[in-house]
Amino acid sequence: MNFTQRGESRLRNGKYHEAFFDFSKCIEIEPKMIPVYNFRAKTRGLLKDYKGAIEDYLIVLSDKPDHGQALYEIGITYFMTTKWKKEKTHLEKLKNLEFKKLQKY
Repeated sequence: MNFTQRGESRLRNGKYHEAFFDFSKCIEIEPKMIPVYNFRAKTRGLLKDYKGAIEDYLIVLSDKPDHGQALYEIGITYFMTTKWKKEKTHLEKLKNLEFKKLQKY
């Protein structure tokens, strides 16, 4: 089992600190594994590290600007930090995506 798989398993089982370690280790080994940033962002949000979660979601969105899940999650994360005005930009972009395109994620 590699770091990503173990991190996903730990994330599903509520072991957020351990999952964060696994995802971070994977990124350290292979920094271009963009999907892992999405997992780590989700984990950071669950650990209430909203600033770190936003940083990771922005990395995902810099690679894939129409990533529906990342747009949704960063919007929720901005909301959790009460940065509503900034969050509105991402939710507007998400709203403008075609429904079929969004379903792919």
